[in-house]
Amino acid sequence: MIGLLIVYNKKFFKKGGTMANKISVTITNLTLSKVLPQFLTADEISKRCGMSKERIIQLAEADIIPHARIDNGPPLFLITPTMEWIKENALHVQDGQKLPINLVTVVNKKPDFSEVPEELKGIVDKLRKIDILAYPPCIYFLIREHKVVYVGQTTSLASRIQSHLNDKVFDDVLYLPIPRDNLDEVERQFIISLRPEYNNEGFAKKAKREAAEK
Repeated sequence: MIGLLIVYNKKFFKKGGTMANKISVTITNLTLSKVLPQFLTADEISKRCGMSKERIIQLAEADIIPHARIDNGPPLFLITPTMEWIKENALHVQDGQKLPINLVTVVNKKPDFSEVPEELKGIVDKLRKIDILAYPPCIYFLIREHKVVYVGQTTSLASRIQSHLNDKVFDDVLYLPIPRDNLDEVERQFIISLRPEYNNEGFAKKAKREAAEK
């Protein structure tokens, strides 16, 4: 006798999820050589399926997750039935939300020559325009080399951007108009999904202080 593999329903595997009468079968040399190499330990299957080793063993001890044992040893797992069981019983899929795409750029906007006062027309090529009336409460994005490096919220965009010039490096800014009551939630969602460089713990604390001053 090579060993005993405890199985359900006359298969070399516990189906999991339901209780049934155990059937002990003797594994021949031929069967063992084919089946055994396919089994993974709890640690190995954990790395493949994303579930913790401790949780997998807990489920196996309760005869819930599909598994096998040789001579009542530790549980062993086949990748396909294990993944199928996880998909049916333990996988939760969150569809998430689409990120808004109606962003507006707020920097490097040159004024029309006709709009510039006569006394400033000599430096018109160096001037940049800020349309104050166009800046409602918003979520803004600091951009560096086409990558979002900071997400913030404000009701005074021009002054807020100016303050960031003191401690952040960026070459462009986009903003997304958002109702004032939704600023906190929308900002949080963007920070979680984008994980910008400057939105780390230190900058988050500073952002809270800045929000309190708005």
